[in-house]
Amino acid sequence: MKDWHLNSTFEDGVQVTSSQTQTIRIYAAIGVFVLFLAFINFTNLNTARCNNRMKEIGIRKSIGSFRGQLVQQFLAESFLYVFTSFLIASIIVVLSLGWFNEVSGKEIMMPWSSSMFWISIAAFVLMSSLVAGAYPALFLSSFSPVRALGGNVKQGIVSTRFRQTLVVFQFTISIALIIGTITVYNQLSFAKARPVGYNQKDLISLRGRSEEWNEKYDVLRDELKKSGHVVEMASANYPLTNDLGNNNGFRNAETNEQYHITFNTILVNPEYGETVGWELIAGKGFARGGESDQNNIIISESGVEQMGLENPIGTTIKAPGDFFGRGESFKIIGVVKDMVKRSPFEPIKPLMLFSLEYPLSFVFIRLNPKDSYIESLQGVQETFEEVIPGYPFNYEFVEDAYQLKFQSEEQIGSLAILFSLFAILISCLGLFGLSAYMVEQRTKEIGIRKVLGASVTSLWNLLSKDFSILVFISCFISMPIAYYFLNGWLDSYQYRTTIGWWVYAVAGLLCLIITIATVSFHSLRSSLTNPVESLRSE
Repeated sequence: MKDWHLNSTFEDGVQVTSSQTQTIRIYAAIGVFVLFLAFINFTNLNTARCNNRMKEIGIRKSIGSFRGQLVQQFLAESFLYVFTSFLIASIIVVLSLGWFNEVSGKEIMMPWSSSMFWISIAAFVLMSSLVAGAYPALFLSSFSPVRALGGNVKQGIVSTRFRQTLVVFQFTISIALIIGTITVYNQLSFAKARPVGYNQKDLISLRGRSEEWNEKYDVLRDELKKSGHVVEMASANYPLTNDLGNNNGFRNAETNEQYHITFNTILVNPEYGETVGWELIAGKGFARGGESDQNNIIISESGVEQMGLENPIGTTIKAPGDFFGRGESFKIIGVVKDMVKRSPFEPIKPLMLFSLEYPLSFVFIRLNPKDSYIESLQGVQETFEEVIPGYPFNYEFVEDAYQLKFQSEEQIGSLAILFSLFAILISCLGLFGLSAYMVEQRTKEIGIRKVLGASVTSLWNLLSKDFSILVFISCFISMPIAYYFLNGWLDSYQYRTTIGWWVYAVAGLLCLIITIATVSFHSLRSSLTNPVESLRSE
């Protein structure tokens, strides 16, 4: 039973990866990428500001320290950073777990008593320390004592290119996450805007299962309509938000053609159409009174299309035997718009409706739109208590029940926004540190340019240009990667949106604006500094 939720999806008898497992893997991958952004910041800032530690390294080496000892020291510092981060992260997780459970719809608890949890955490902290600190440790310990004690060690083109590559990697991940977040919400909006084929507004549903209910159903319906709070009331053997009840054994009575189509077959009261607000596009609906609709049916437009009927009204179809106790021949009297009853992301199943005047299990009540919900529901409840005292008035809005079908995608979207914000924040923190270092290294150059007449705008452009180029490179790398993975994710939905060019444009422009804003803080401050201060020698 523990495998039912994640490992119970099969296709053609073969177990396949379920959507739940895919979602977990996506979250895990994004979490690892966000962590790598922090590694990149640590590596970039440590290597960029190595001049601050040159004298320390030179003195240590000159008094006998080996390179291996320096590597151990730097890795130990990296471990302290990671371990401190783990303690802070644990506090944040504990404090935000309740909120996270609300967003994700889960009930996750910290497994403090699990030995495997602590072993995994210890391994993860050690691995993170090694990954984050390995390159800075090897880089900083590589200088000779003479060069290190000389002070300003000029870093080579290889080190500069390495840092630029890491910045590109950072923004590639950030842009891809922004594109992914926009795509998730586009798919969600696309499905929510899909016509459902009936009017969900002002429609409530409830269960009606008792002998007293069946006996007083007609009286209750009449009293509800008399109260003025209800427009119409009907019942069916299945709810509106699923497609339970299927049959595929029909054939054309005239041509004897067998229809290998799975129809969603449901029983409804004659008032069902008016109650749910379906759209009749051909023929007529059911009418109450006698046996007139005993062998009449209404089908949906997709059913007409799949059966290949040019003139469906009046066509007789046959079941393989006695169907619903009404024989085997049924005449189509009406065609309605397709109704989305199951997943809004999947194709609609053809619908076939049979009329029955007897009360059925699921009741639908169309409230009067002229009244407020409070007035209507209070009036309906009072009528229930009067006609069927003691029967629970446990209702739900059909619109709310339908919106639950988007819950999984909404959770993915909410967490995608959270991950994207973390990625952008971490990238900006690294960029903020790098830009500060860059401006510091070019302080005298900026002073000389100002003395020679350079404007603030030209200096800002000079200092921002390099990072802007890195963002453009990140855009060109991230866009095909994002398209590949997101298109694969969208392919899992049969009713899906497309990724428009504007999604890439918005993601790239947003990242560029954030980058320029981050770099501009240091660039403008340096550009506005008095050149006398910049050129003053110690």
